[in-house]
Amino acid sequence: MEGIFVPAVLENQADWSLVRRGVLLAGQVRRVDVTYARIDPDEPGLLLSPGVATALGLEPLGPQPAHTVNVGRVVLLTVQGRDCIMDVSGVADGSPVVIGRMPLLAMDWVIDNFGQKLVGNPDHGGEWMMEVPHAEELK
Repeated sequence: MEGIFVPAVLENQADWSLVRRGVLLAGQVRRVDVTYARIDPDEPGLLLSPGVATALGLEPLGPQPAHTVNVGRVVLLTVQGRDCIMDVSGVADGSPVVIGRMPLLAMDWVIDNFGQKLVGNPDHGGEWMMEVPHAEELK
């Protein structure tokens, strides 16, 4: 396999909302463990195949552009202990899960092209941190 691949966990965010309200148990949350999710900073978001979307209980919504399928649902994505809530779009069945630049930014991962892996953002000492634009103005 060429490129950077990481294990990832995808969970149905709506299910987690039901857990917080006491309607579902945590063990009932629909979840997909992905062994090889492809990292692609040229893609903006998180891309799932119809099979993965179905396993998560997501239904397609809206028009379907030629190159993607609009899944239009929200998942909790976890990669190497960091997580984010992300809207998803789709790719053809049989395609790997693709993690693009928005989830990478949300989880504060950067790509180490030399080592072919994800590393914590060196600007933040490798620690998970979210930058808030104009944070100084909020003080």
